[in-house]
Amino acid sequence: MLRNRVDFLGLALAVACVGCSAESDDKTPTPHKLPVFDGQPRSHLITSSPLKIDPGPDADDLFARVMACYPARSLFRAELHAEARAGKVGAGLDGAAAGPGAGVVLRVPLWSAMDLERERERESARRQKVAASVGAFVGALVEWRLAGRELELLRSIEKRSQERVAAGVAESAEQVKALERVAALERERIQHLAKITQARLEMIGLCSAELVEGVNTYMRRYAPIHEGRP
Repeated sequence: MLRNRVDFLGLALAVACVGCSAESDDKTPTPHKLPVFDGQPRSHLITSSPLKIDPGPDADDLFARVMACYPARSLFRAELHAEARAGKVGAGLDGAAAGPGAGVVLRVPLWSAMDLERERERESARRQKVAASVGAFVGALVEWRLAGRELELLRSIEKRSQERVAAGVAESAEQVKALERVAALERERIQHLAKITQARLEMIGLCSAELVEGVNTYMRRYAPIHEGRP
């Protein structure tokens, strides 16, 4: 009888231990897996395609388009002047009395050396502004595309680091470092995009309302309006 009781207790302890083992296995913590920066599923393998950078629009052509869309200069350059006269009262050429007084005079200069000089200065400033905007637009486009190629390679490195950490052959610091480089390059691309947008808006801001759409459409063919936004 005693022996049967001992066997029963041993069997009960064995069953209890099996349950404890199963319960402890269920509560084993799952290793943390750090996601990649953009959260998109991808392989660390990339196609070894050669680097091709589209230079964007021809700078001379874009400059000419923006200069041509500038509003036409008005040929009627009337100016209002307030004048005051002082002196003795006398007879004018038409017999009317002339003397001290004040009035408003409308003048339309047919030729003015000062006006021509001011117009040359305005034209020079306008050309310099357009040239600066064209250079900023074309340069930022190239920088945007170069950063895109670099980002493709860095994302591959980031994914490979994630796989190495999951396999236990690298520390998580390796993936964190790759993630920080990807995040920094994403911020850099956003800055290039802002420069592209600023230069485009500056140029279309110089155009007349009738011609602005044509120039804007031309630039939007090259600008990453919807492409690659985070």
